[in-house]
Amino acid sequence: MRIYLHIGVWKTGSTAIQTFLCKNAQALSDQGVLVPEYARDMSKYNHLFERLIQKDEAGIAQISDSLTADIEKLNPDVLIVSSEHFWHAPPDAIERVAALLRKFSDDIRIIAYIRPQDDMWASLYAQQAKFFRVRSE
Repeated sequence: MRIYLHIGVWKTGSTAIQTFLCKNAQALSDQGVLVPEYARDMSKYNHLFERLIQKDEAGIAQISDSLTADIEKLNPDVLIVSSEHFWHAPPDAIERVAALLRKFSDDIRIIAYIRPQDDMWASLYAQQAKFFRVRSE
């Protein structure tokens, strides 16, 4: 099995990719691509990252068990794990992600998009401007 670890930096379309993966999880599964069960709900998509950062052993074990069950049930050719939070994770958290994924395969590919800083800040500013409200008075 090949594993793709998507490390999306903020404001690079990571949420759009994750939304696509969530909405198309079944169609992808039919093609041998596993989007983990825990990641099929956008509100839980970064659950793995949060558990790793907090060193929540019970949470990590729960995710590992869920992932193991998904893999045993579906026997996928590809596993996709994505988070926009991986890029700034401390080294020990990255090692924990790697150790967890290595349980399933040594064929781990990293996908990352690095956006020019001026574009990122312009996008952040535009996002904040969406919430700006002008008062009539």
